[in-house]
Amino acid sequence: MSFKKKEIFEFGDFRLDVSERTIERIDGAKNGTLTEKAFQALVLLVRRRGHLISKHELIDFVWPDTIVEDNNLEKCVHQLRSFLGNMPDGGSYIETVRKHGYRFVGKVKAEQVSGSWLPETFRTFDVSGPAGAIAVPVAGPEADLKAVVKSGAADELVGGSFRNVVIATSLVVVLIGAAVVLGYNQLFRPDVEASRVDNRAKKGTSDNEAYSLYLQGMNLSDERGRDNAVKALGYLENAVALDPNYAHAWAGIALLHRDLSNSEVGAHEHYQKSMYAIKKALAIDPNIADAYSALCHCKNRYEYDAAGAEAACRRAIELDPVSPQARKTYSNFLYSRGRFEESIVEIQVAMEIQPVSYRNQQVYALALYYARQYEASEKQFIRLLELSPNRGFIYGWLSEVLEAQGRHPEAFTYLVDKLALEKVDGETIGRFNNAYASSGWHGVLLERIRTPKALLIPDSFQLACLYAKVGDKDRAFEYLESAYQARSFWIAVLEVTPQLDGLRDDPRYAELVKRVGGKS
Repeated sequence: MSFKKKEIFEFGDFRLDVSERTIERIDGAKNGTLTEKAFQALVLLVRRRGHLISKHELIDFVWPDTIVEDNNLEKCVHQLRSFLGNMPDGGSYIETVRKHGYRFVGKVKAEQVSGSWLPETFRTFDVSGPAGAIAVPVAGPEADLKAVVKSGAADELVGGSFRNVVIATSLVVVLIGAAVVLGYNQLFRPDVEASRVDNRAKKGTSDNEAYSLYLQGMNLSDERGRDNAVKALGYLENAVALDPNYAHAWAGIALLHRDLSNSEVGAHEHYQKSMYAIKKALAIDPNIADAYSALCHCKNRYEYDAAGAEAACRRAIELDPVSPQARKTYSNFLYSRGRFEESIVEIQVAMEIQPVSYRNQQVYALALYYARQYEASEKQFIRLLELSPNRGFIYGWLSEVLEAQGRHPEAFTYLVDKLALEKVDGETIGRFNNAYASSGWHGVLLERIRTPKALLIPDSFQLACLYAKVGDKDRAFEYLESAYQARSFWIAVLEVTPQLDGLRDDPRYAELVKRVGGKS
């Protein structure tokens, strides 16, 4: 037998003890009582504080296997608001996201103490480590990485190419790992997000303001868009200004510079800043999973070091098997290497751990696209539009998916919608309409070449894809070379991008793949 840790949360004037099923005012005053259903709703909201929880997910949690109307949930939330009153600043603890769900926005202090017993079966999970961290024994390439870290030579891992590391990964191993994590989540999923974020982040800083800034930055980092990434980076930079030894905040900075490097503009600078933050994080604490996830991305998308990237990704998962960031980053790496089944398994694990993450859902759609599962990818991108209908880049991806299926009229509609959402001028949109009317989809491709702002992301790689699709191989390779020299984020998917299928029998393609460490 081993201990399961009790959950206790404090926010405002309240103390919530999940195991004892009590919610009390810290000062001893009485606020009345909550119904059982309202209490359950509060537990989920507090556990996943800062994150949007859909109405459907709340209903499934509070009324499992029961069909209920939305107004039942609304009554629960109304009762909670009446019971809790307002926060010290006058705002409500529970924010309504119209047509989507609710978010608990109060500042929460979480703690875990020894409590009820777990069955002997689950003693393979080590919950005795710092902050309840879960350690799953792993053999193989990670052992080499662990030896480097234990020897204190973190810089050797970060600075070296690691091309001598042989990665022996199979789908069976990934499926076993996924099954372990999924099995764990079936037992503990409600508290995974709360314990993972709070306990890992709180470790390493005693500065409450730095901790608050870290949480704000990491929550915002899940939102797609350069503006959100820049804002999130500001929060984390302020956190390390308050506490320069806050390893998790440094790792978050590394991840954000990774996200900001997704075009040719500033790619070198963001890579250097990401690597600097990785080294800072690992020098403070060599067991930060997010730092290894950022390292995986830098090695895959910038250094073109597949072996080093996979070693870093697997180390991140070894350190934190229930980290959605680690699983998502590994999925991204795997689909870029053409290992689509493994990639889909990893992103499904990430979605199981963190079902409300928009970025997880997006990576799943991309993995399906690169795997040529176009119908499934289309459905997933449409789900993303339903969640957030004003994201132009999703319209762009839907256009690509529909083009791949030969459904040009629908692809054109999504492309025009993308241009309109991004406030492209009417004259430009008119040229696209005329091009489609006179020359069909081929005319649209030529107009996109003439109008780079109509691309998914205006860089050399995307221009190369367009030239490949219109049959101009020389220009396609010219722009691929430019993308390679600029260390374009997109070169990592050179071997799997459907748009480049027309180039694969050209010797210049094989030569470029060899230069970026590919296998063709």
